[in-house]
Amino acid sequence: MSMTVQELSKDDAVAIRMEDGRAAAFLTIAKGKEFHPHEERITLKHTKTGYEAYEHDTWMTYVFDMCEGNGRSFRMTKAVNPNGLGTTISFSNGKLLEMTD
Repeated sequence: MSMTVQELSKDDAVAIRMEDGRAAAFLTIAKGKEFHPHEERITLKHTKTGYEAYEHDTWMTYVFDMCEGNGRSFRMTKAVNPNGLGTTISFSNGKLLEMTD
């Protein structure tokens, strides 16, 4: 799982790198708001700590928290199915610390 979210302030956009390697672009989203473009099967929500992506085909929710650095990069820290089961990923000093199922 190597999904990431990147804020692109110059383009007034947010890009999410999907598991299959492709990038999906969204207009900048205000905190607390969400957006679902018709051409994508993903709803992206801007949260207090980062972003959440809901994938409509798999019903999975992916949580992204800010990486250390410039404050515009977010890495996946959780993947949860509709039953609340999933994987949590923890980092320390930019390195993988723990993965729990």
